Amino acid sequence: MSLSGVLHSARFALDSTAAQTSVVSRNIAGANDASYVRKFAEPSGAAGGTRVMRAESPAVFAQANTARSQAAGASALQDGLDRMRALLGGLDAPDSTASRINALRGSLREAAIDASDPVLLGRAVDAADRLAGSIRAQALGVADVRADADAALGTAAERMNGVLSAFESLNSKIVLGTRGGQDVTDLMDQRDVLMKELGGFVGLKVTPRADNDVMLTTDSGVMLFETRARPVSFQPATALVPGQPGGRFLIDGIAVAGPGAVLPVSSGAVAGLVQLRDGTAMTFEAQLDETARMLVSAFRESDQTGGGKPDTAGLFVIDGAATIPPDGMRVAGLAQRLAVADIVNPAKGGDVFRLRDGAINGDADYRVNSSGAANFAARLQSLSAATDTPLPADPAVGLGGQRSVTEFANRSFGWLEEARKAATGEAEFRGIVARRADESLASATGVSLDAEMTRLLELERSYAASAKLISVVDSMLGALMGAIR
Repeated sequence: MSLSGVLHSARFALDSTAAQTSVVSRNIAGANDASYVRKFAEPSGAAGGTRVMRAESPAVFAQANTARSQAAGASALQDGLDRMRALLGGLDAPDSTASRINALRGSLREAAIDASDPVLLGRAVDAADRLAGSIRAQALGVADVRADADAALGTAAERMNGVLSAFESLNSKIVLGTRGGQDVTDLMDQRDVLMKELGGFVGLKVTPRADNDVMLTTDSGVMLFETRARPVSFQPATALVPGQPGGRFLIDGIAVAGPGAVLPVSSGAVAGLVQLRDGTAMTFEAQLDETARMLVSAFRESDQTGGGKPDTAGLFVIDGAATIPPDGMRVAGLAQRLAVADIVNPAKGGDVFRLRDGAINGDADYRVNSSGAANFAARLQSLSAATDTPLPADPAVGLGGQRSVTEFANRSFGWLEEARKAATGEAEFRGIVARRADESLASATGVSLDAEMTRLLELERSYAASAKLISVVDSMLGALMGAIR
């Protein structure tokens, strides 16, 4: 090789080493940035002799994105169930339905000891009022959980549109830059961040294409992005009422979550929120409605004259009416409307002795204490036993078909506790899987400072060798020119 050829090779090596050193410096600067992907320079025919590439691992990235989507869905469900569980407290907590029923039973038994004492009767009515208030509060709390999930779906749609818009802009720059031979690796890092965020909302599949372009679809196959972003929308229900599912979540006009979803997503926060809103929370809401209906039925009043009048509501009423809902059939929204009859409630100007005597509905034909005995305890004893009397329950709410209201309330608490326990276990498991997937991704594409520093030392040696070679060639050329002169 001629001296000029050696000099050219040495200068090319210097340029290549300088480019690689610049890339290593970028890697070291980005070492603490979780979104940064390790870069490397490889020989190229382009100006400068190198091109910058990323240490990509599409398979590991896809696994991490799937794990994050599953974790986000499980977390959304767990958060909602934790809120619902907090409404109840423990099974023995003072505000739990079971504790309130036990308190009512106990106060009725105490009142039966001296049925002429208005204080004892008032305590029994107060216990019933607190029970009804507790069930109403729980039902309203569950309604809030469902409404918040519904609102979160609307927020998710809005945010996804914003992310997709930014994604479209970035992707266009990446494709054009790639075609123009530019370094687009930092832009690709930014695009990865957006894909990770989208994967938190819905399960995401990423398909690489030419010129560093990508196509995005949901885990159910609905197109999210192909050259342009697809619109995401949410159709909120006019009113999120008990017993009715909420609105639909759509991508490119296709329902992917909610009633009638054509291609439902199976992971991501959207899937978890819909499962909470239209599944678990709605089932527990139905159980509260059944608890309310069974209380009205358990404390019903019957015609004492033998005249055949229909049974009517007694101590507990719905909307203040004497009508009893049909046996064994859940009526949506009852729990939010349960109350103690005003006519027996001293706080509403009622007469507590109607609890002892009957005819709470105002009809004398339903009066049990027809003689007006002051210490008439039979009705109070009967009422105290009513909470343990088996009644037909709607099997559709998932707790069996024949239960006392006490057992039904206990089973409802147990059902929610099991659902929460399962959701917590799933969220913890999915969270661990997601963290490990992120660690694997970081190991495959992240920066190791030790490796980069070692590489930097190697490049310094290479640079020094090339510089030394240029110096030697320069000396030789100088000697040659001197000889010519």
